[in-house]
Amino acid sequence: MRNAILAVAAVALLVTAHPARAQSVLSAAQRDSVQQWVNELAPELAGAPLPLDAATTGARSIPAGSTVSGDVLTVHGTVDVAGRVEGSVAAIDGNVILRASAVVIGSALAVGGTVVDSGASVGGEVRSVHASRPGILALLNQPTHVRPSTAHAIGLALAWFAILGVIGFAVLLLAPANLEAVAEVISRHFGRSFLIGVVGQILALPALVLLIVALAITLIGIVVIPLAVLAFMLGAAGALALGFVAMAYANGNAIGSARTGGSVLVRRGGILLTGLAIYAGIWLLAGAFTWAGVVGVLLRALASIVTWVAVTVGLGATISSRAGTRRDAASPVRELEEPTLMAEWQTPTPVSGVAAARRPTPAPGGARRS
Repeated sequence: MRNAILAVAAVALLVTAHPARAQSVLSAAQRDSVQQWVNELAPELAGAPLPLDAATTGARSIPAGSTVSGDVLTVHGTVDVAGRVEGSVAAIDGNVILRASAVVIGSALAVGGTVVDSGASVGGEVRSVHASRPGILALLNQPTHVRPSTAHAIGLALAWFAILGVIGFAVLLLAPANLEAVAEVISRHFGRSFLIGVVGQILALPALVLLIVALAITLIGIVVIPLAVLAFMLGAAGALALGFVAMAYANGNAIGSARTGGSVLVRRGGILLTGLAIYAGIWLLAGAFTWAGVVGVLLRALASIVTWVAVTVGLGATISSRAGTRRDAASPVRELEEPTLMAEWQTPTPVSGVAAARRPTPAPGGARRS
């Protein structure tokens, strides 16, 4: 019986991370997390699996005259029973109050609380397990790992998409040449940019430490260390932001957004939004499947890997191009205006009083020079 009590405590403590003031039903993600522990604790449960659909968080009340078919389990709350429960009643980190009119077919158990029996009819065992016991205390102190809800994950992805959109358009307005230069390096030297980005991430912390040590040599350097550290962090954050925005710009340009109509700024904005939407879509897909257990975990891992690769490549291109101030000599210069027609200079009619030049015509095949 003691093993069963400990098993129920360990399983139920995974339900929620914080105390709840009101009763709430377990989400699908929470049930999936608890189900994994139920499977591991099956021997201790002696073939009586925990009814996850009945588990709630927060206080719960069963009024007189009402009937609950099955067990009742709540975490971080008190169970007040005045009606009939066709199963067992358990409270983790809370009390179980049994009114005189209560009828419990199974047992009444309080882990980290007290069972207050006012003369109820209980078919099984009535027991209170205090949290001061070493085993129970260790279980109560175990951290809870509950995956974020689907709405929270989707909202977070949309928020980051909006923030990156603002940053991207700021770069597009203030430094369009730098953005295009970094994006050009990404398109032409993807692998090299990735390697440079990895090296840059590895050497970032040693570079910061070296900077602090170098400044600490002199008295004036010691005074400016906080400003130097702040400047270093802002520079690193700016390089990461510029690199990721440039990566999104390169992706948007690769799928043909540059052929859209409108002004130069509108075309660039369409390219940037298309590229950012690619990464936002990956995270939205992962957020939509947060409830899906292993599938959701795999999608979030895939989104994390794709994002890390994008940030790393963008950082490497930013470093190699010196934040877009050094353009690759082999890169062609792109004209932002519409190209002029090649035949304009060949018109036979004079323009502004000057006769236009004519293209020389080849001599007939049979003609020979004298």
